[in-house]
Amino acid sequence: MKKAVLFISMLIPAAALCAASVYNIFSEEIEREGTYNYSYPTDGTSEIRTTNIEKHSGNYSMKVTLNPSGYSGAAIGNYPPMDLAQCRETGALEFWIKGEKGGEKCEVLLLDDSNNDGTKTESGVVIAPKYAAITKDWQKVSIPLKAFPDEGQYWDGEKTVKNAVNWKEIVEFKIASRPYDKNSEFTVYIDDVNIVTP
Repeated sequence: MKKAVLFISMLIPAAALCAASVYNIFSEEIEREGTYNYSYPTDGTSEIRTTNIEKHSGNYSMKVTLNPSGYSGAAIGNYPPMDLAQCRETGALEFWIKGEKGGEKCEVLLLDDSNNDGTKTESGVVIAPKYAAITKDWQKVSIPLKAFPDEGQYWDGEKTVKNAVNWKEIVEFKIASRPYDKNSEFTVYIDDVNIVTP
């Protein structure tokens, strides 16, 4: 199976990110050098991969299956980090999403680089009902970057710790399901993930 990855062009300096009107996070690019993806828990109940069965545009979308009985997630990432600090007031994270059954509830998160301070701090926004109610049809989700809290959190192995997000070094896009979301099952398709600025 091909794996989903986050493609960040080495040809675009981080400082020039907010000068672009659209910056692609997920595209048709697969298994490029320096990219990575992961899902948890690692017992096979959660998975992120590309699929050509469902897609909004192009040939592939991401299929994300999560374990609804606990805390689970799937992320795609790459280096160099994205500098979103200057985009926070005017930019948005935009993507298309489709549920396998409809009614899925989840959080979308942006994570900073752990190489800076040794922690990988995440900041998240719950999609429904404010931004979209996930259905069995493709629909566009647009979340202002300023909606993501400045104070995020990370797991230190024993507990959740509050920490400031480093918006100059964002490296991951993640989808997460929590027990209190009360999903009986969780599979969604995600496509055309972009950071958009005016």
